[in-house]
This record gives sequence, structure tokens and C-alpha cells, in this order.
Amino acid sequence: MRPTSYLHPLFTYIFIDKIHIITYIKAMKNIIEWTKKALKQVAALPDQAVQQIYSSVQNLEQWPETPNVKTLRNRSDYRLRVGRYRVFFTVRPDGGFTIIRIEEVKKRDEHTY
Repeated sequence: MRPTSYLHPLFTYIFIDKIHIITYIKAMKNIIEWTKKALKQVAALPDQAVQQIYSSVQNLEQWPETPNVKTLRNRSDYRLRVGRYRVFFTVRPDGGFTIIRIEEVKKRDEHTY
């Protein structure tokens, strides 16, 4: 019987027969989650800004080797700089993965921080 494989975003399952299943975890170690608040804030932005933000957030999959990220003072979260916008997020280890939760997206002004 020839092995059959099925793809999943985090795992690759290889079925050898009904009893033997081999699971390979893909190289991705970081999972990005968006809060409803952050998604609403992004939806209200111009299309060009949305594309830049999504592109920069995808770079967070390479955490902690991500450019334009700083830890915020007196807070437990981080900010990602994307042009005139700031993406605020938290990082939480969860087993073998790191969950990066996008909390807010704001335009940079004197009231952002």
C-alpha cells in the first residue's frame, strides 16, 4: 500500500496504513492571531496601508528576528512600525510554538502610546 499524505497549516500527516500515522511539524514556529479590534482598525485604513501592514505582520513569523520591532516601556507588549502606522502585539510561548497576537493597529500621532 502506497503512503498517502494530507496537508494541514501546521502539520503534515502521512498515513501509512489504518494503524500507523506519522506527523511532521512544519518549520513554522510562530502563529499569528488577530483580535477583532485589530481587524476592524485595519479594515478602516486605505488599501495601500492595509497591504503594507499585512506584509509586515507576516514577517513576524520570523520572530524574534523581525525588523522595526521594539518593546514598549512599562508595558508587556511590542510595537511594529509600518510607515505612519503602528501595530501593537503580544508574544506568548505555547508549547513548541509562539503565539503572536495582534492587539491594535493605530496611525502614529501624539496619542498613539
